[in-house]
Amino acid sequence: MAVELEALGTSDYLDVDDDEEHYEFLHGQKIKKESVGRKKHSLLGKVIERMLAPLAHAQKSFIATEWTIMHGKEKAVPNVTVSFPDWTEQDGYLVAPAFLVVESISPGQRLPKLFAKCFNTYHPWGTPYCWIIDPEDGAYEVHRDYDGLVRPVTTLTAGPNISLELSMIIAELGRELRPF
Repeated sequence: MAVELEALGTSDYLDVDDDEEHYEFLHGQKIKKESVGRKKHSLLGKVIERMLAPLAHAQKSFIATEWTIMHGKEKAVPNVTVSFPDWTEQDGYLVAPAFLVVESISPGQRLPKLFAKCFNTYHPWGTPYCWIIDPEDGAYEVHRDYDGLVRPVTTLTAGPNISLELSMIIAELGRELRPF
């Protein structure tokens, strides 16, 4: 017997998602990645990737949205990942470290959880730069050399050659959300 798609509610298919690509494996736990497939979240990653691409390519780095980083048996899926110039891949995944990871807040997430992800996952894996972006409330740098500090910023930086204005990211996101 066929099930009509119109009869299914959101909860009918969200709970049966068993796609391993929608999960991170951190500190011995399988964690569902928030907001996978949501329009605004997806577009924000696309905007950041597009804006960072020339800067990343100038330093001979690779950049991608939702590019999984592997560290031993653990894996994390930042919204945007910029590699170091001579990166290593395994089965299409970036083998840690990344040069820069960008996480954007998702519905239901809290900023302290994302800050902790930078401190407890990305930094120990060797990633020096971490940006957290909340399109409603601002942006934060959580860099390894900040000694545990989180800095609210209007200009996001990663090393001497990468910087983006939050206002430009938000303006471009607005254009993406109103394409016509």
